[in-house]
Amino acid sequence: MALTSQESFVGTRARFQRFRDGKFFYGWVEQFSGNYLRVTTQNHYPVVVNDEFRFECCGRDSSAVFKAALSDVWLPTANLVETKDAIQGSTALKISAVNRSTFELKVDGLIEYVANSEVVRMKLPEIPTTVTVRGQQVEGYAIDISTGGIGVISPMPIPTSSEVHVVIDSKVSEILVSGDVVYCRPDQLLNGMHRCGIKFSDLSRSTLAQINRLIQVSGF
Repeated sequence: MALTSQESFVGTRARFQRFRDGKFFYGWVEQFSGNYLRVTTQNHYPVVVNDEFRFECCGRDSSAVFKAALSDVWLPTANLVETKDAIQGSTALKISAVNRSTFELKVDGLIEYVANSEVVRMKLPEIPTTVTVRGQQVEGYAIDISTGGIGVISPMPIPTSSEVHVVIDSKVSEILVSGDVVYCRPDQLLNGMHRCGIKFSDLSRSTLAQINRLIQVSGF
């Protein structure tokens, strides 16, 4: 397996499971260096500083598997409540579940690099994207992509199961793809906007190469 750097996981998707109750969390890797990890997540469960997690980050060439403990949380809107029973015998701060937050964690122990078990999904820097559905063009922007599909923010709902044509106006190249809308729901933070997931139909070799190129140059 080729040598993998921690920095190469910036912008990739992370899945992490809390040891004390088995709850799963999902997020995006924002910074990863040494024993420091920063992840943005749509957190649906209360968390406690010093919570421990098992992480799996799916990178471009491999996955990183490791343990990490929560050291701090950046909250857009939330209340901090001191509690003595969040964890038995603990007086740590319990942090309420919020729509989106940033976790800072300390990596504990070695990082194991293993073969990818899933398609790599990369966060994108809001690339202008046009979705054509039933003859109507919807101007939005892409927020993440894989060789299997794309996440788009749209100013209007796009019907689920609709066949669509997508133009991704990336700096790498203009990418034209077709696909089906898997879901479309109101965005939790962007008032009036909708988050849509589009699964690609059969991709040509040239289009697949364009998407792989975009994945390779993406990341923060």
